[in-house]
Amino acid sequence: MGSEVEIKIRLTGHEAAEAALRSVGAEFVQSEDEVNTLYDLPNSSLRTASVALRIREARDRTTGIVTSTLTFKGPRQLSDAGVKSRPEHEVVVSDATEARAILGGLGYAPTLTFTKRRETWTLGKVEIVLDHIPALGHFMEIEAADADTVMATLRRLSMENGVVEKRSYAALIASLRT
Repeated sequence: MGSEVEIKIRLTGHEAAEAALRSVGAEFVQSEDEVNTLYDLPNSSLRTASVALRIREARDRTTGIVTSTLTFKGPRQLSDAGVKSRPEHEVVVSDATEARAILGGLGYAPTLTFTKRRETWTLGKVEIVLDHIPALGHFMEIEAADADTVMATLRRLSMENGVVEKRSYAALIASLRT
């Protein structure tokens, strides 16, 4: 994927969102437990530039298979409605330990690690995820090719009056520490 276009909605739990997904014929794909680690240089140049470098290790809750990905996210643009778009480049890595060693060799160090439980659903070409982060709570993200599709899906799920969360998970976790 070359770009990410999504909206994040804060939830009180996943039950209503799951019911809404089922009611419109969305298909459940998988449930995973993730460990997400963000990296930066000692001078925080990535954070300063509003970009992110991440290694994600995701364990499928059914098969136990772990998939590791290295992701770069470019600067984000945010619409008035809360739809975020940004360049995103992602590659599966066969060995997360070696990927961490490569980043370390280049001068990058872990700056934040957090866990997340994620359920992934699809509705046509739209991906909808239900996330639970222990320190933050429950969220739904709708990702599609463009902002119009994101907003149409939000309305189709009757979630257009939900609380839009414009901050990243990393920013939300950082706000807990201050």
